[in-house]
Amino acid sequence: MYCRGSVSERAHAVEKNVVVDKSLNHARLFELALAYAKAGISIIPISPNEATAPQGSKGPPFDCREYLQRRIATPEELHKWFSGGGQLGLAAVLGPISGGLECLDLVHADVVKLFRQLADFQGGSGLLEKLPAAEASIDGRTRLYYRCPNPASGDGRLAQFEIPSEPGVIRLQVLAYVRGEGSWTVLPGSPAACGDVNEVYAWVGRDLTDVPTIAEDERQLLLESASCLNAWVDPGAILAPAGPDGFDSSVTWEKILGPLRWRKVKDFGEAAVWHSPERTKPGYCAVTGIGFNRNLLYEIRTGRAYTKFGAFAAFYFGGDFEKARFVRLPPAQASRWETSKGRRYLNAIGKTQPLVSCIMPTTGNRRRFLPQAIRCFQGQTYANSELVIVCDGEDDLSDLIPRDDKRVRYFYLGRDRHTVGSKRNSACERAKGELIAHFDDDDWSHADRLSFQVGALLAEGAEFCGLPLILFYAIASGEVWLSQTPALLHPSLWHNSPAGASFLYRREFWSRAPFPDAQLCDTAFIWAAGRQDRAVMVSDYRLYVAMIHRGNTVDYRTDSSYWSPWRGDIREIVGDDLDFYLSLRQGCK
Repeated sequence: MYCRGSVSERAHAVEKNVVVDKSLNHARLFELALAYAKAGISIIPISPNEATAPQGSKGPPFDCREYLQRRIATPEELHKWFSGGGQLGLAAVLGPISGGLECLDLVHADVVKLFRQLADFQGGSGLLEKLPAAEASIDGRTRLYYRCPNPASGDGRLAQFEIPSEPGVIRLQVLAYVRGEGSWTVLPGSPAACGDVNEVYAWVGRDLTDVPTIAEDERQLLLESASCLNAWVDPGAILAPAGPDGFDSSVTWEKILGPLRWRKVKDFGEAAVWHSPERTKPGYCAVTGIGFNRNLLYEIRTGRAYTKFGAFAAFYFGGDFEKARFVRLPPAQASRWETSKGRRYLNAIGKTQPLVSCIMPTTGNRRRFLPQAIRCFQGQTYANSELVIVCDGEDDLSDLIPRDDKRVRYFYLGRDRHTVGSKRNSACERAKGELIAHFDDDDWSHADRLSFQVGALLAEGAEFCGLPLILFYAIASGEVWLSQTPALLHPSLWHNSPAGASFLYRREFWSRAPFPDAQLCDTAFIWAAGRQDRAVMVSDYRLYVAMIHRGNTVDYRTDSSYWSPWRGDIREIVGDDLDFYLSLRQGCK
């Protein structure tokens, strides 16, 4: 519930000659408005009826510019607005008119969770406890209020990500705003229809009658913590020069930034947040891997992003790319089993190896790819496994199934076509394993893939494991792309949306909510109700390579900001198996 006691006490002390409407809702809004006005907050009415608001959006039902910049409404004006019936809502004007009031708007509960963790890393927990917070009834959107000497002008986007859409169209979802002068926010006590998506707000702790003024350093800590969640930069602001082969894949950020006295503030899963050497106060200067793939550095102050070679050339050679190309840093890519996580994962599968059922939905037109996909399964170092192939379509592929390997089980569903979701469910029903792994019929998997993912799932006590960093090889052209799709609508779990072909999960994870009967079913499966816990992501792009060809189920968008050219040698990843895919080149054009 919103904090009504302190507001009511202040309201009764204001202008006794004003007669209060005894209707509960209207009296409450009027009392709130009076108390906020006495605390120096400019209050305006907000209309729930979009038809009466400017430009067809929710806003003041009349010209409120005077209260946005010049003065706070009188008690008589507030009484007229909020005690006369109707469904007007209550909004606080931000900026100098309200004593430097500013609002940090975090649009989802999981964004709030990540933000609080980032702020806590820099000692901001005490600061957050002092701030009035209004939480929405839908998705946990939270608005934090404070006063500061120099509030922002208008609404500034601190963090956003790209929503996949048709080619050539960029659609962005904002995750965090800073709102200041010239803006306003709907307050608790207002009707739901006044909110952005018909949400009701409630105060968590103190309200706007008790807003602290914070120092500029504290404000920067808040804004930088929110900016760390950014997952999109205009392509023109990404410095990505062509570097020496293998540079970005083999050199770590520590190797580049360490000699320049950059300091890693905190590891954040596969991500990290950094201080530049000039930084002496709490906050963040740059981030690797929270919203972007881990091979990009996002500099918060400038809004620029860098590939590893781009940062190397910019920070060491002032942007002289040619000079930078003649200097090579030694590789720092350890074996996956030599890392601390790798040793834990290896220890986990050394203790127990549950049966893993690898499911492979396929169809008759994948005849060229299927033998290689089966060989990838047979080459896995994790032995306690089976492969369940479910096929439909005109061409029965049973002649391709190895008869001497009883682990490979094949089921032909007939000529009628089924969706990928339906075939995955059919394969899961036939699977014997405690764990289920996805193996696509046209992609390549490293021999360690199952061992590493099973080890990660067991070591972390997780229900689900996925690979968010994926290499894509275009068979026809030979181009290689690195893809990482942020899914920050659920950032507490899905920092990065794992590739559907990389899923590994416990049988119960599937049985609670099977795949929808749809061709593109991966996102709906992992975001089903109750799946926001107990997941582990393995960000090693060497474990899996997806193939791009004209028969793909998905139309891959290599122009998306989530994709970046990978300049390494693909043969170093897939080895001699590359010859098989090269043999298909003519048919994939």
